[in-house]
Amino acid sequence: SHVMALASAVISRVRDLLNDTGSVKHWTDNEMLRWLSDAQRDIVSQIPTANTTIASFTPVASSSEQSLSGISNFHRLLKVMRNTHDTDNRVTLLSTEDELGIISTSWHTAAVNSKATAERYVYDLVSPDVFYVYPNVNTTTRLELKYSTLPIEVSATGDTLELPDEFLPLMTDYMVYRAFAKDTDFGSTTNAKVYLDNYNAGIAARGAS
Repeated sequence: SHVMALASAVISRVRDLLNDTGSVKHWTDNEMLRWLSDAQRDIVSQIPTANTTIASFTPVASSSEQSLSGISNFHRLLKVMRNTHDTDNRVTLLSTEDELGIISTSWHTAAVNSKATAERYVYDLVSPDVFYVYPNVNTTTRLELKYSTLPIEVSATGDTLELPDEFLPLMTDYMVYRAFAKDTDFGSTTNAKVYLDNYNAGIAARGAS
């Protein structure tokens, strides 16, 4: 369980860096909240594991194609972990369409196996809201999925963030970049680039880990 900060904690950091701590604020809380929302979503779009959920999933019976669009704020499937409907708890193995094609050219219409176990799955980011199972399952099958979701809009300074504290420096860099980018004088443009570069370097470092 990760520690999650309040929106106000990040906004305070950003205002310190912007030297915007006076009684009259140059950038409003509403702007800050908007940029914080954008920051969280941008981080997850580039590092999907930043916001992961493990949950039970009921697949559609007698169909290879399974839709993920019913999951709230769904972003990307990370892994189909295992079957949970029987005591075997058999893991599912990630395959490609070609690999399954070698097993059976008609794998999309494969008969349901006796235990209704999904043995393999196929997932392709070309269609991120869909995955495929083999062999086809029945109404008793339950799968455990690990997936990432896009954080919801941060609407108040008292809201708890969805991303853990390890991402606070990235959120801060992103928000300072947006604040400077909004102002058009030359100094701000230069500063915006510095913070955007910091942010992109931080994303790259974490993406590679």
